[in-house]
Amino acid sequence: MAYRSPEMVDLYQEKWIDEKADVWALGCILYKLAYFVTPFEDGGRLKILNVKVDFPDTPRFSNELINVISKFDFTIVFLFSIVS
Repeated sequence: MAYRSPEMVDLYQEKWIDEKADVWALGCILYKLAYFVTPFEDGGRLKILNVKVDFPDTPRFSNELINVISKFDFTIVFLFSIVS
């Protein structure tokens, strides 16, 4: 469940599952590599559907890395999934 995109969590929305879900999963993997936990570990399905992500204070990474992870996971992919 931890690497699934919103369209994979709620199949009743009948959104297409395509390469954007893979990009979402890549963002989750980058987050896990950086912080040693998945971005939705404590919130489950609801947190994924609401695209609610918190970045821990430690370890502290550059804003550039945080922006890259954010774009992979939560901003670009989610917006494209709404349009599809």
